[in-house]
Amino acid sequence: MQHHVDLDFRTDDNARSVARILGVWDDAGYESDRAMQEDIRYSDTAPVARMTIRDTTSIDGLVRMTLTSACKSAE
Repeated sequence: MQHHVDLDFRTDDNARSVARILGVWDDAGYESDRAMQEDIRYSDTAPVARMTIRDTTSIDGLVRMTLTSACKSAE
């Protein structure tokens, strides 16, 4: 079983905030990837298996972020 958390938010400077968030994940040892204007951080061993973040400021002024937990037993 996996859990997902979706966050939509805006800051005074979305681009800067996204860069800082990605830096925190990088510093925590997550691997990076990029797909279709979406930044991805992932790990095969950490409790959060995947974080995706997308800056949609030019569309709706938001940053969209999803956290996906590692697989856990349903017990």
